[in-house]
Amino acid sequence: MGEFIARCVGIEAGVPCIDVATIMQPVPLCTHHQMQVAMEVVPQMLASAASLAKRIPLPEARDSATHRLVTRSRLAPVELTGVHGPRVYFMRNGDRIKIGYTTNLRDRLAALCLRSDSVLLILQGGRDLEGALHRYFSKHRVPGTEWFLYAGRIHEYVENMVSGRTPSDGFAPRPAGYSPEEAASSVVDAGFQSGSEGEVIVSRDALLQVVYAHMGVGRAVHLSSILSTLQDSGAPAYWTVSTLRQACEAHRIPVRQQLKVGGRNRPGIHRDDLATSAAL
Repeated sequence: MGEFIARCVGIEAGVPCIDVATIMQPVPLCTHHQMQVAMEVVPQMLASAASLAKRIPLPEARDSATHRLVTRSRLAPVELTGVHGPRVYFMRNGDRIKIGYTTNLRDRLAALCLRSDSVLLILQGGRDLEGALHRYFSKHRVPGTEWFLYAGRIHEYVENMVSGRTPSDGFAPRPAGYSPEEAASSVVDAGFQSGSEGEVIVSRDALLQVVYAHMGVGRAVHLSSILSTLQDSGAPAYWTVSTLRQACEAHRIPVRQQLKVGGRNRPGIHRDDLATSAAL
């Protein structure tokens, strides 16, 4: 028989080590040499942990003052006659939206070379509200600008404000028993990935765990609620409800076109349908 050769099993920059291990037996170390090893190894371990944390970001934390400003904001009319009171505007250009502050919407549109139909939403408020909205939607922000990707929470916020839903109704109703921490943790653990064509890639078991975590003890959950957590946890901004629905259908997880949760009808998943699909 050939002599047993021990090799290092470490991975450096994604490539397995090919060197033969030079130490065949455990070596007791004195305190001095233990410190030397620690000084060499610990910084590398911390760097690896920091790199992993960047790849799997935690859900964005939002302070209560910012949350109050954003959710208690009020609609204002679109005024194109000249100078007016302080307003915060949402202007769309393609797949991006600008959130800014102005006292002359007509001049701001002209400066941006946009038409009046690009204005999606006008709110009563000035720089404080503008700053709160920038912080609240920071995950979707184009770095160094006042432009944001028009997706996820921003799309939902604009849609509900324009439809006349009051801030007290909330713009992201959750089912009974929903836990933000558990939902966010389930999303990270599921390991969602993007396919070559931008599709959602995730195992059926992992997707079901995410669905149940968002459902809480309730009977149903909207796909938009799951999508919001996904995007807050680092998912691509181009993922939509339709993209998520395709992932569910690929795993034979039934999605209803209209499902009432929190007083709103939207595409979602009902617990009874999951029980039926599991029996198939």
